[in-house]
Amino acid sequence: MIELFICRKNIGNLRPNTTKDRNSTALQMCEASTFVKKRWYTPRSVRKALLSRHATIVDDKGAPIVNGIMVSEDWVLTIGTRANEILQSTNPNSVRVKVGRTKGYRNIVRTFVHPLEQYGSEFNVALLRLRYNRRTPDQSCIISSKQYSVLTSIFKHIIVTTRMTGKTGKFAKLKPRKGRISKPCSQKNLICATIKRPKRPLMLMEGSPMYLGHNGDYRLAGIGVNVPTVKDYKYDFIPLWSVSDWVQDVLDEYNAKCHFNSRGVDVCEELSLPTFKDMEDRIRRPEQH
Repeated sequence: MIELFICRKNIGNLRPNTTKDRNSTALQMCEASTFVKKRWYTPRSVRKALLSRHATIVDDKGAPIVNGIMVSEDWVLTIGTRANEILQSTNPNSVRVKVGRTKGYRNIVRTFVHPLEQYGSEFNVALLRLRYNRRTPDQSCIISSKQYSVLTSIFKHIIVTTRMTGKTGKFAKLKPRKGRISKPCSQKNLICATIKRPKRPLMLMEGSPMYLGHNGDYRLAGIGVNVPTVKDYKYDFIPLWSVSDWVQDVLDEYNAKCHFNSRGVDVCEELSLPTFKDMEDRIRRPEQH
């Protein structure tokens, strides 16, 4: 039987949600349910929903640095090496985040880089905690490794949201691009896909979210990590099920020990986050996803 995947929202102990002090809900993983063959979304509504979750990290001049995806309220998942470069830059506080096609920017409150960021490309991620915003897009659930195998045995087509070069030569336009799962990948444990070639050749794919699905019902599978060969536009993506446990650990710890004070500054007790050894031991043990 063909299966589709719906969202499961795991909600932990949350503080009251206010403009000064709101803790974010937990990560959404997908559950299995009966596959619905009939299209119930319009193509335009699908594009609007996917683009609204896209995050673009920009510099002080508004130029895109890297993409990301809203994985929970006020949280962006992006590429770890880029997050480290921002932290080590001369003015990291000037870096902001644009969510979807909104006109304004959101400030980054804290940055958490995966402890295995240099261990391999599949762990090259970071979480950005954004300052509270009343308007937060709905999140897409994340599929598991098993669900990915089921889906890709039936459907090979994907959708990626990304920044593309405009007429001025800058990465200005946020658009969805279609593609197809392809093998082999440049590295083990990554997802690889060939993206439809745009009219203008440049796409900012680092951190771009990649979705799998059917009839307009798409589920989050990965984010772009490596620069492709220009010849075939084949890209690598980090499978998000490989980092979902770490993401949940960070969200749980932050929600339990941090809050925003009256000045809008987040105040945290000492955070006990997974270490390099913790995560290394965890990946050596077989996990159920």
